[in-house]
Amino acid sequence: MPHELQESFNVVVRVRPLSLKEKAQGCETIVQVIEGKLIVVSDPFEYDGLLRGARSREKKFAFDCAFEQSSTQRDIFDKSMRKLIPYVLSGFNCAAFAYGATGTGKTHTMLGTTQDPGVMVLTLQHLIEDIETNKARIDTKVTLSYLEIYNEEIQDLMAEDRGKLELREDLIKGVSVKSKTRYVATTV
Repeated sequence: MPHELQESFNVVVRVRPLSLKEKAQGCETIVQVIEGKLIVVSDPFEYDGLLRGARSREKKFAFDCAFEQSSTQRDIFDKSMRKLIPYVLSGFNCAAFAYGATGTGKTHTMLGTTQDPGVMVLTLQHLIEDIETNKARIDTKVTLSYLEIYNEEIQDLMAEDRGKLELREDLIKGVSVKSKTRYVATTV
């Protein structure tokens, strides 16, 4: 069994690079990552200082881990999800949430591409590799669900009919999503 978890969750942020469209429009990056944990958002507008005096309008936010624009999918996986795999294999449930406004890179970070797989794909690859390595010692079944919560509605992204799903609370199972699709994974 892995060592005890120090925390029950981590908040990780990724600063995405400017898109080609944003670069063509002359947009500039106003977000900096400091020491892998602090995000500094600069004031995008330049004032003459008369109204705000000498006060800085930049905002600072601290996270468990912060990734710069140049960070790779592998960097994010290694520092956020890799450490959870032994816990999953020990019977713990683990989840990854991607949160942010439209166009901020959630889907790219989670799914990636065939050439540059995202965090979900890398996690599944390593999970299955570890299961294969330890199959004589452990009995496992990996099931996957892929849900989206948007405007307070839950949708099943693996279902053909993406109708609204209901959240249920059960005394034994805890909180769950009714009628969600579950796929049994044996390969990536």
